[in-house]
Amino acid sequence: QKMVAHSQFCFSGDHTVEAAEAAIKNVYESFGDLDDEPEGGGRRSDSEGVTTPASGGGDPGQHFVFLLSDANLRRYGIDPHYLGQILTSDPAVKANFIAIASMADEATRIGQAMPPGTSSTCLDAADLPQLLKSILTSSIDG
Repeated sequence: QKMVAHSQFCFSGDHTVEAAEAAIKNVYESFGDLDDEPEGGGRRSDSEGVTTPASGGGDPGQHFVFLLSDANLRRYGIDPHYLGQILTSDPAVKANFIAIASMADEATRIGQAMPPGTSSTCLDAADLPQLLKSILTSSIDG
């Protein structure tokens, strides 16, 4: 109930791309892995402006990022391909976009545009814990 009340007073807008970039960067800061990056900050931007670590901070899948969204990327002009580039920008981070969607067709469109294994759809928020468990389990098993 607190989250619903909070969201009613938030300004309109979307920070999905910024949140993805920050989460991938901050997962290193949270666990002290920035020491693994080269001197000079260890971050680079590619030709499309995607900021990524210059080198990974450990074994692939060692860190997890879950990006939850209302799946309304089109409304804010966010290209799912571009978001997919960000989510796969660091092989040491297993990033997953989770569309908590009331519009299944939009969530499906996003999922089809994203790299395999980086997007999931949750049509009922009550199913979110099981979805997270499933993502984590498949990451550990495979």
